[in-house]
Amino acid sequence: MFDLRALRYFLAVAQQGNITRAAEQLHLTQPTLSRQLQDLEEQLGVALFMRGKRHTELTAAGWQLKDRAYEILELARRTQEDLSSKAEDQAGEIVIGCGETRAMRPLTAAFSQLQAAYPKLRVRLISGDEDLVSEQLAAGILDFGVLCRTHPPSEHAYWQLPFQDRWGLILSATHPLAAQEGIAPEDLSEVPLIVSRQALSSYEIDHWLGRDLSQLQISAVFNLVYNAVFLVEDGAGCLLSFGDLISPLDLRARSLVFVPLKPELRSNNYLVWRKETTLSRAAQLLLERVRNDSANYAQKA
Repeated sequence: MFDLRALRYFLAVAQQGNITRAAEQLHLTQPTLSRQLQDLEEQLGVALFMRGKRHTELTAAGWQLKDRAYEILELARRTQEDLSSKAEDQAGEIVIGCGETRAMRPLTAAFSQLQAAYPKLRVRLISGDEDLVSEQLAAGILDFGVLCRTHPPSEHAYWQLPFQDRWGLILSATHPLAAQEGIAPEDLSEVPLIVSRQALSSYEIDHWLGRDLSQLQISAVFNLVYNAVFLVEDGAGCLLSFGDLISPLDLRARSLVFVPLKPELRSNNYLVWRKETTLSRAAQLLLERVRNDSANYAQKA
């Protein structure tokens, strides 16, 4: 069993790279801190640091523990927070992992309503692609994830959100394909493409193309779209993406256009959480609100 205090001491040294500075930060004597680190190493049976005169570096085992230590301490903090909050004075944090999609709107709207009733409630959004979201959901870091898929994610408990994302190309307004009503699979054969890491592993894109996306001319790969748009502006290629991530006004201001795929390709969005897990009271409240409000958002979409 890990001593949470020892993990905090370990992280302080890992961040500072120096035991003396870490001891000052923790308001401990250097011998006391050194002894705590030695006890932790003996408990684990591995060396966590390579100690030098002026600098302390992590070993391979130290780097591995550093990643896990953050997760352990965060889970401990959230567990204490959830257990200590009272129903009538709901506090705590809801952590949601998501990519870039307008399907987040039901969640942000539901949270805003909850916060009006429970001012101490807060939300933390962690942006990332599906691989990151799934990994952190499995580790217990996230309460919820938002996944964009054609079919329901059977490996998670889920609720389908009332938004679909439409695939297409974001490209320069002067590009030859910009005047077309839709982008056919054969149009992509000679076009440098800027694609998401998720798209590269998505069977739905491969199915639409009739072949593996990686066989096309890929000029750049990204996991979040904001910086990828700069590549389009600078002529590095055409961005294969969802159509609602950048507003039409912003596209026009940047002399860009969005042209949907033809035949049309849309992906569903799912709010997911771990199966056979007990959601915190705050997370339960959010899920209930999202379920109740889904019909309203479906009408507005």
